[in-house]
Amino acid sequence: MRSMRIVVWIVLAAAIATEYGCNDNNPAAPRSTPGGKSYTEKYTCNEQFGGVPPTTCPDLNVVDEIAFTATGTDTYEVRDVPDSGFLMTGTMAGDVFTWSATSPNGYTETGTWTFSSDHSSFSGSSHYVANDNSYAGDCNETGLQGTTAPADPPSPPGCP
Repeated sequence: MRSMRIVVWIVLAAAIATEYGCNDNNPAAPRSTPGGKSYTEKYTCNEQFGGVPPTTCPDLNVVDEIAFTATGTDTYEVRDVPDSGFLMTGTMAGDVFTWSATSPNGYTETGTWTFSSDHSSFSGSSHYVANDNSYAGDCNETGLQGTTAPADPPSPPGCP
C-alpha cells in the first residue's frame, strides 16, 4: 500500500509541475507583451489626393518614439512620445497587433503589425484616409524596443 501512495504522489507531482510552468508549451505561462514598453518606430508612406495619381511620398523613413499602455487583457493604447494627440488603440492576438488610430491632423488610420516572439520588434503596414476624404495613403512601419532606430521599412507603391 505504501509503494502505491508513493507512485500516486510522484504522478501527482509530475502533473502539477507540467501544468504550472515546467512545460514550455504551457499556455498559462507568462508571456511577453508590449504593455509598458517604448519603441522607436520608422515609417514610410505614400499619398494620393482625391484618389488619383500622381502618388507622392511625404514621409520617407520618418523616426518617432511610441509607448504602449495596456488597457485590458491584450488591448492597448499607443501614443507618440511626447504625446502629439495621435492615439492608436488595438488588440494583440498572439504576436499580431491590429489597430486603428485618430489623428488631430484630420485623418484616421488602420493597420496590422506582427511582433517578434519576445515583442522586441515589429513590422507591418497601415492605410490612412482624411476625414474629408480629400487624400489617402499607405504606410509601412518597422519598430524596435528602446531608442535604437529600426531597419528601413519597405517602400509602399509609388515611393522610391
